[in-house]
Amino acid sequence: MTTGEEDVLLPRRGFQQSTDIAPNGREVTYIERGPEGGFHASTLQLEGERLPRSLFGSDSRQEDVRFSPDGAFIAYRSDESGEWEAYVAPLANPSGKVRISQQGARHLRWRRDGAEILFISPAGKMIAVPVRTGTEIKIGAPVTLFTLPEGKPWFDFDVTSDGQRFLVVERLQTSGSYPASAILNWTPKTSN
Repeated sequence: MTTGEEDVLLPRRGFQQSTDIAPNGREVTYIERGPEGGFHASTLQLEGERLPRSLFGSDSRQEDVRFSPDGAFIAYRSDESGEWEAYVAPLANPSGKVRISQQGARHLRWRRDGAEILFISPAGKMIAVPVRTGTEIKIGAPVTLFTLPEGKPWFDFDVTSDGQRFLVVERLQTSGSYPASAILNWTPKTSN
């Protein structure tokens, strides 16, 4: 029943930000600022007893935690290597992670059919990493789709369900506003 009332899911211990909701709607991922100032990833069941489950130890920071479309895996960014890199791991065993970026990663998303994880490299390139989930995850070779326009960094992005278009939040400081832009009808570069 919808009541219109707020339902507090967690006690407020520090800054908390939800990052994704499971495809079945029963679990949420979130990051929470720890006492040292870094963000750490957890999940919370939305039904039954709401006990948070920390996904990783506190030795590193995590951001952009996203469920796979089948809900069995998570993709995320972590600074455990000393740089922010992209990883994918089984939700049931996050220590079984696989690093999918080699030279850094900013902002990541699963394609909605689960066939790719997309992220932006520090050099401003949109990278697609083919993935196949099942009982285990199989990672393909990263492919550069395009380079972002110079001087127009993306604050965030998402990809359409067909994987052909992006919805982009650019940081434009024009007249004190932050307009949203969408890139339409882009064609990825193909290598010969």
